[in-house]
Amino acid sequence: MNVDSSIVVKSDILEKALDLLRNYVLCDNCLGRQFAYLGTGTDNRQRGAAIKLILTMEAHKMLEDGDVDRAKEILMTLAINGKCDAARGVLSQKFPDCAVENLKCEICGDFFENIENVVNRVLEICRNLDFETFVVGSSVHSSILNREDELRSKHDILFGESIKREINREIGKRIHKKLNKKFESKAPDVVILINLKQDFSVEIDVRTNPLYIFGRYRKNLRGIPQFPVPHSGQYSVKDLIVTPVLEITGGSDAIFHPIGLEGRNVKVLGSGRPFIVEVKNPKIRKIDLTRLEKIINDRSNGAIEVFNLRFSSKEELRRLKAKSRVFVNKYRVLVRAQDCVGEEQLKTLEEFFREIVIQQRTPTRFLGKSKDKTKKKVVYSVKANKITNDTFELLITCQAGLFVREFVEGDYGRTSPSISELLGVGCECLEVDILGVEFEPHS
Repeated sequence: MNVDSSIVVKSDILEKALDLLRNYVLCDNCLGRQFAYLGTGTDNRQRGAAIKLILTMEAHKMLEDGDVDRAKEILMTLAINGKCDAARGVLSQKFPDCAVENLKCEICGDFFENIENVVNRVLEICRNLDFETFVVGSSVHSSILNREDELRSKHDILFGESIKREINREIGKRIHKKLNKKFESKAPDVVILINLKQDFSVEIDVRTNPLYIFGRYRKNLRGIPQFPVPHSGQYSVKDLIVTPVLEITGGSDAIFHPIGLEGRNVKVLGSGRPFIVEVKNPKIRKIDLTRLEKIINDRSNGAIEVFNLRFSSKEELRRLKAKSRVFVNKYRVLVRAQDCVGEEQLKTLEEFFREIVIQQRTPTRFLGKSKDKTKKKVVYSVKANKITNDTFELLITCQAGLFVREFVEGDYGRTSPSISELLGVGCECLEVDILGVEFEPHS
């Protein structure tokens, strides 16, 4: 088998690399990146350094073979535009009078040569953050991207990768190694953003993704609003839950997401109402939920109680909100009628309200705040218990979103059919208690 021993500078890769270096100042990473998809088990810095070393060796051989001018030109190209120490070493030995300038890489501005400084800045920002997973993203000024695109177009580069991809990977590898944190692209605890600007300065932004905590609460007293009422000075369910959460997590803010709403005079009993707290910019993520639960309950002095706390996610919050219309609510309602109501009438209620679709126009109490529109909700069952001649208790199982007070009272005919309509007598809700919110549709 005959082998051509003079293939080095005839190699397409080496010819292109040398041509690139004759036209651009390129660090090892930015040269190697132009051939990123050739060869495995290495990185762009090693690719670029290897190419420069082989070219240096070939130029050295030319020099020894007497091709001085050509050898010197290649060595000077490698030493100046290639920033290659090996070529500089040969030059200083063979041509001691040659001056070699220290130029910045024209693509990255020596970002990759100084990458450890960038990583150290990231580590300093992350020093007081509690996280297990992270992702790195980058923004590179358009002038830098355009310069590299122009280089590739002129020199027919087909196997290069994006500079942003390399920045993300190289920063990510070092963060993982130094902090022993896991890379997670879908739902990371921390997002590290690297911004390489036009003048090659670097801005760093570290963002902590929200922490989500799921739970259920019971509201044992009437008169407590679900959300703060401006200028009332009264605490709310949100205050009682969110304030301890922020204290323990060190978050900057929190959003309270109850799955469904209730009025201030409605108790929430039984299996309680599910909720998710979304904590913004938490400094501490690994919190003791059992301790948090105790703190909330102790401070509430029985007004509310939380239970079944666990960590959640943005995806679960989206899923619960999307499905909330088909959830099933259970209510206990104490009703007073304007006339006597007999056992047979209550039995009629139970028999009629089985899988019945209720048409509800926007309640009169909300007109002016909400558009006047009609919605349909299903009442799955009603159980009635007589208490006195004119008072009775209803246990209502219905589709989430039903206005229960209007379903009982009729709201001047805006809700139909209603309890008042079927009994033929005016009715008033004295008490409303939520006994539970179930995630599964009624079957």
